Amino acid sequence: MIKELKLIADHLEQLDAEICRGVEQSREGQILTSIPPLGPLQAAAIIASIGSIANFRNAAALKAYFGWAPTITQSGTTYNATALTPGGSRLMKKTMYFELSNRIRKISQ
Repeated sequence: MIKELKLIADHLEQLDAEICRGVEQSREGQILTSIPPLGPLQAAAIIASIGSIANFRNAAALKAYFGWAPTITQSGTTYNATALTPGGSRLMKKTMYFELSNRIRKISQ
C-alpha cells in the first residue's frame, strides 16, 4: 500500500511538472502566471476551461463566462442593487476565489 502511494505521488509530481512546462511554453500561460496570485496549475485550469481566447468576442464575454458581469436587480421603478451574475463557470469562480483569498491573506500578514 505504501509503495502504491509513493508511486501515485511520483506520478502526480511528473504530471505537475508536465503541466508547468506546458504553461510556461504557451503565450496564454505566460500572461496568466504574470498575475501575482496565479501559479502554473491555476493558469492551466483557466486555459483548460476557456480553450482559445478567440472563443470570446470581447472582454465582456470573457467576464460573463467567469461570472464577473454585473447585473442590476430592479423591479418596476425600484432599483435595488448591482451584483455579479449567478451564472458563469463554477470552476473558474472557485479557482479565482481561492487564489484571491490566498493573495489577500499573504498581503495582510
